[in-house]
Amino acid sequence: MNAGATYRGWTYDEAAERKEDLDDAKTHLEKAIQSLSDADYPYDNLLDEIDYIRDVMTNMATIMADCKKKEDKANYRLGGDL
Repeated sequence: MNAGATYRGWTYDEAAERKEDLDDAKTHLEKAIQSLSDADYPYDNLLDEIDYIRDVMTNMATIMADCKKKEDKANYRLGGDL
């Protein structure tokens, strides 16, 4: 039996762990933006980075959840990178 489908090379478990990393990164960036805002520093690039992190998190969660549902319904583990 293979290890199942992957997203960007991550298995389901690795994707879940990566989501925690992305959540942490988002929190740190939000704190940095607030600090820079308080110092009147332009922070538009950081906002773009947070938007990118949100997009990756949403795509990863959606794709992995859909694949897991399909695998469970089919009682078969997919393989390869999605």
